[in-house]
Amino acid sequence: MKLSQQEVALRARMDRAFISEVETGKLDPSVKSLFRLCAAIGVRASTILARVERKKYGYKR
Repeated sequence: MKLSQQEVALRARMDRAFISEVETGKLDPSVKSLFRLCAAIGVRASTILARVERKKYGYKR
């Protein structure tokens, strides 16, 4: 399912501009914000963090 930034913002009760800045890498969300975003898009925070570890830091499973 593809969600717009506005839909994610409404589901997470956050500002759309914040969603945009997180998506483009301009801001890193707090842990609390990360969990709210993950709940809004239906993805586990651990999945997101594992992807970031692999992509940014080259960590492998």
